[in-house]
Amino acid sequence: MQPPRNLEIRGEVPLIDRIQSGIGATLEVLLLRGPAAGMWDAIYLVMLASLISYPIWVRTNVEFAVVLWLILLGFLVAWGMLGVPRTLRWVGGPPVFGRLGGQQRNIFFATMRCASRLRKKLNSQWISSES
Repeated sequence: MQPPRNLEIRGEVPLIDRIQSGIGATLEVLLLRGPAAGMWDAIYLVMLASLISYPIWVRTNVEFAVVLWLILLGFLVAWGMLGVPRTLRWVGGPPVFGRLGGQQRNIFFATMRCASRLRKKLNSQWISSES
């Protein structure tokens, strides 16, 4: 016994949904994956160093400006690798799980306090709506 050939069953997806799915996948590849995020960080640092050093490029000779640009770029890279994590640790506290890492302690416990209040609020709304 052979299955019928023409059942006229189609799984059509609207064009707007296909476009949205394509844009989402493209943005995920461009922005969220590890190598792409590193590339965007590098582009950001080069653009920031160029923007800050632009007045020097205009008013001085090129060799001096290139040296200052490289120094500024090195400073921005060092700040991103050393300064930002230390600042986050200073503001948010040490990691919740110690050497294992995790979210910063202050941020974690603030989130937990807010979550318990939110649960109480939601539970009271559900109880009052059921009555």
